[in-house]
Amino acid sequence: MKRNIVLAAMISCLLFCALIITATLTPLSSMGNNANQFNGFGMWVSVGGILIMYLIPVVIYMFGLTWMKYLMVVLCSIGTLVFLSAFGIVMVIGWFNEMSDFTSVLVICGLGTTANIIWFILAFRSDKHHSIMEKPNSI
Repeated sequence: MKRNIVLAAMISCLLFCALIITATLTPLSSMGNNANQFNGFGMWVSVGGILIMYLIPVVIYMFGLTWMKYLMVVLCSIGTLVFLSAFGIVMVIGWFNEMSDFTSVLVICGLGTTANIIWFILAFRSDKHHSIMEKPNSI
């Protein structure tokens, strides 16, 4: 079970990094003075920050500190909020521009939201179902 939670977190991490990189390949990178440019220093700092924010809690969780799962809930919630917000913002921007330029960002936002929902399900599904299936009835 712990392995599935870690796998879902890593998929979410990769999708978050993919969102940052993909956004720099769209017209979003030309909006504003502080927008990341593809292969620029800011893009790699953003990707590195995301990797650190994901990997530290996951590594601590893997070492057996199960309370870290609750910190990961907060981080997963923030990630879900970012994916959903980015989806909405890109939809609005795409409405006034060429929507096909933003398709890749929208797909990654959808996949990221799905990965985070799956993470919540894996992290908090009941262990009763598994224990009933594994233990014989002792009446």
